[in-house]
Amino acid sequence: MDANKGNVFFNARSWRLWLPGRCGGLPLLFLLFICLPLLNRVFSFVGPYELDEKRKLAEKPAFDLRRPFLFAREYEEYYNDHFTFRTRWVHWNNLLTYKVFGTSASPHVVIGKQGWLFLGNINPYFDEIDYYRNLKPFTFGELRYWQVLLEERRDWLKRRGIHYLFTVAPNKSTVYPEFMPDWVRKVNPRSRLDQLIAHMKKYSTLRVLDLRPALAAAKTIRPPYYQSDTHWNDWGGYVAYREIITYWRRHFPQARPRPLEAFTFQQSEFRSGDLALMLSLPDLFRENQWQLASRTPLQARVVSASGPEARKNFPAYTLHTCAGGSMPAALLVHDSFAHFMKQFLSEDFAKIVYVMNWQLNFFDQIIEREGIRIVMDEMVEYSLLNRFPSNPAKLRK
Repeated sequence: MDANKGNVFFNARSWRLWLPGRCGGLPLLFLLFICLPLLNRVFSFVGPYELDEKRKLAEKPAFDLRRPFLFAREYEEYYNDHFTFRTRWVHWNNLLTYKVFGTSASPHVVIGKQGWLFLGNINPYFDEIDYYRNLKPFTFGELRYWQVLLEERRDWLKRRGIHYLFTVAPNKSTVYPEFMPDWVRKVNPRSRLDQLIAHMKKYSTLRVLDLRPALAAAKTIRPPYYQSDTHWNDWGGYVAYREIITYWRRHFPQARPRPLEAFTFQQSEFRSGDLALMLSLPDLFRENQWQLASRTPLQARVVSASGPEARKNFPAYTLHTCAGGSMPAALLVHDSFAHFMKQFLSEDFAKIVYVMNWQLNFFDQIIEREGIRIVMDEMVEYSLLNRFPSNPAKLRK
C-alpha cells in the first residue's frame, strides 16, 4: 500500500498536516479548541490579561439546596466574569475594534479626536455623553430642589458661625469640547450646570463657585486634564485650588493661595489613565503628565482619625493637620476629582477633614465633633444628571 495515499494524518514527504478524509480534521480542531480552556486551567500556558473594569467582578456563590435557581443564576454571572481567556478576548476585541474601525468596543469609553478619550455610559450616575448632549434639562422643580438643599446646608451652618461653599468640577468634555467626536451632538445649548448657576443667581443669594472659566484659561498654558483619564491632572487641581482659596479671601483676609512659583513642573510618562485601562489599551494611549512638586517640604500631616467613622473602617475619611495653615478647620466632602487638590489645600488649613462621598451627604456629626468652621462640597459636573443629595431632617426648614 502506498504510504502517501489514503487517510493519513501526516505526510512526511511534503511536511504538511493533512486533514483525515475530506473534513475529518475539523472535528479534531474543534475538539482541541473547546478543550483549550480546560487544558489552560491545568497547565496555565497562557496567563490572564490584567483588566481594570471599574467594577467588582461576580464572586463564586456557595451552593444552597433551598435556592437552586438563585445559585444557577449567580454561578452563571460568576462564570461570565471568570471563564478562561475572557480578559484576553476582551483585550483583543478592543484592540481590533480601535485599530480597524477607530471606535471603542466598550460603552464606557468614547474615542475622541486626536487620541482623546472621554467617559461614556457606565451607569445612570456616570454618563458624561448624555450630560454633554444636554438630553435632559433640569425641570424647575429639580432646580428648586437643589436651591432648597444648598440653602438648608448654608443656613444650618451659618447659625453656628460656619461658612459654606458648593463647587462643581467641570467634565473634561466641558473644557475640551473640540475633541469630542462629531457624532456626539448637543440637543440643547445649555447644560445642567448652566441652568443651576443661572437659577441660583436669579432666586438665591447662594452662589455656586464656577471653575469653568479658570480651567478654560488654564488650558491655553498647558493641559489641565489627562487625555486618557476622566480627571484633571495636578495642573487642573492647582487651578481649582487657587479658585477655592481666592473665594475664601472674602471671609478670611489671610487666605492666600500658594503661588505657582512655589512649585516645579515635572513631566513623566503616563499610561495608567482610567479610560485607557477600561479599554485594556494602556500601551496605546500613552501621554506625558504634568506633575507639580513643592519647592519646599510640605508641612501637612495625616493624623489618625477618631470617631465612629474610623471604628467602622470608613475608608474615605482622612484628617490632615498643618502647623503653618492660616485657615480654620475645614471639611471637604468630595468625589475623586478632589484628590488632585489635596496636596495644595492641606497646606492652607490648620485642620481639614476629607470625606469621599459620591452621594454628597451632609456630615453634621463630623462638623460638630471636629470644630469645623468651613464646609465645602465638591462634585463632578456629570453627577448633576442623576444624583440628588439629601439633607438630614434636622436641616430642613
